[in-house]
Amino acid sequence: MSKKPIDEVEQSMEKVTVGSSSISYKDKGKAIMVEEENQDIPQQEEPQLYTENVNVTGKKLTLKTGDGQVFEVEEAAMLQSITIKNMIEDDCADGIIPIPNVTGEIFAKIVEYCNKHVGEKKLMKKEKEKLEEWDYEFVDLDRDALYNLLAGAMYLNIESLVDLAAQEFADMIKNQPIEKMREILGIENDFTPEEEAEIRQKNIWAFEN
Repeated sequence: MSKKPIDEVEQSMEKVTVGSSSISYKDKGKAIMVEEENQDIPQQEEPQLYTENVNVTGKKLTLKTGDGQVFEVEEAAMLQSITIKNMIEDDCADGIIPIPNVTGEIFAKIVEYCNKHVGEKKLMKKEKEKLEEWDYEFVDLDRDALYNLLAGAMYLNIESLVDLAAQEFADMIKNQPIEKMREILGIENDFTPEEEAEIRQKNIWAFEN
């Protein structure tokens, strides 16, 4: 198969026909998401990934999310996940790796993060500063999306992403009144107004601004 220039490949990425069956490729978070329209498709040549900061000739892993989406990602990027790393070391990553507690939408974000942070330790000071700016924008999400991203990072045990998302949550509730914290964190108030008033009276220091 002759190789097309990258810009031509990207333009034709939306739909690619293989024989009498079709496989659609979507650019989701710098990964290739493969949606099989025909389960009897014979094995074809492995699709090439076009990613930033990742060696496209490296070994690839196939992962399936809880909502049935299949991703092909670079092993070098996913080694940031202790969960995936342990599976590789235990020879449990040769087939499709299931990640049932993560949706395709959230995993695409996680792959984007991992691709961006490959080789992070080798970056120069200015490059690290740019990466930190990118990180701040990356977690600038609404509460639900941020919570799901944090849960996915914890499930895959990606320590740096857990720290990043958790810090964003901490900044979100910092200096907020109790009622607002409950709203942000989705916590229901179990106390009656009388009980809450009594607690506030006994612990005035905790409710001072």
